[in-house]
Amino acid sequence: MKQDYGDELQVKYVDIDDAELQQFPALVQAREERNGRLPLVLVGDKVKVPYSLSFSWIVNEFKELGRVA
Repeated sequence: MKQDYGDELQVKYVDIDDAELQQFPALVQAREERNGRLPLVLVGDKVKVPYSLSFSWIVNEFKELGRVA
């Protein structure tokens, strides 16, 4: 990602039971509300629940945010 889009775009993976998840309250809330439905992805300030997670899905989400042309 960095080599294609620079330092401004970041993708961070946090496991659902990782203590670091607490840094993302929206994901903690979504985990509780969705009864374990994964993956949960925080894009900007919205939690999304895609059926599958891929590099192209991530790039498309950045495009929707206007961060990638």
